[in-house]
Amino acid sequence: PETRVEECAAEGVEVLCITDHMEDRHKRMVNQGLFNCDRNKSYEIAAKRGKQLGVTVIHGGEVTRRMPPGHFNTLFISDAEPIAQASDAHSDHQEGIVAGLAVAKEQNAFCVWNHPHWHAHQPKAIWHKEHSKIYKAGCMQGIEAYNHACGFSWEAFQWAIDKELTLICGTDMHGPMFKKLNFN
Repeated sequence: PETRVEECAAEGVEVLCITDHMEDRHKRMVNQGLFNCDRNKSYEIAAKRGKQLGVTVIHGGEVTRRMPPGHFNTLFISDAEPIAQASDAHSDHQEGIVAGLAVAKEQNAFCVWNHPHWHAHQPKAIWHKEHSKIYKAGCMQGIEAYNHACGFSWEAFQWAIDKELTLICGTDMHGPMFKKLNFN
């Protein structure tokens, strides 16, 4: 998390949202003793470093399930744990994501459908009935039209216009974007 903030500071980016995956894999790692913290820790670490470097860090998390409905970022949340726990409580991935997004909505989160055109999920962007359910429930305010890993989606761009969703562009970077800068 500190590296993400340092990358932003080096590039002149003033705002960053940390959206670690919140799927049950994290819970299994905690239960196995491989990881010993809650799903808010990355945000807490990044926010502290952000204050030092003048980068505003937004609290978020990614509810990660297979298609449909796929991955959703929850932005401006207050606590990632209940969102993840609600999602984890369901073995059915569709029920799980709906439950997680409902808890995010209770926290007044801004929810974004991530990379609807990611080839690992589906060959092209398709709006499924599950997306209509999430949208009608008020649990989708944005859609990612550009993603660093899979490029631009004309379909997502059109859905943003048709459904008055906020257009989002994301990096989806899981590793460092630069080797190392000295911020000491």
